[in-house]
Amino acid sequence: MEHITVEESAKYIPMPLVNTPFPVGKAMEYIEKIENEDLRRLALAEYYHFSGKADKAAEITDELVTHRLRPVRAALEPQSIDSVL
Repeated sequence: MEHITVEESAKYIPMPLVNTPFPVGKAMEYIEKIENEDLRRLALAEYYHFSGKADKAAEITDELVTHRLRPVRAALEPQSIDSVL
């Protein structure tokens, strides 16, 4: 398993879409501007989940649940971020 610094792991916030303010109706525009590919995929999975597109959300999260970086996997789990640092 790859180890990353605390600073790097801070980039992987749980639920990046829900935990970030953006204008109403602009969720997809916000997602497309996320530079970090992992966070963009997490945000897209959230978007699909809350849009009632569970199949698309599951497709993305199924890939991310085995991600090489623990903070990415942890973003999909119901737990404290403290447990991944």
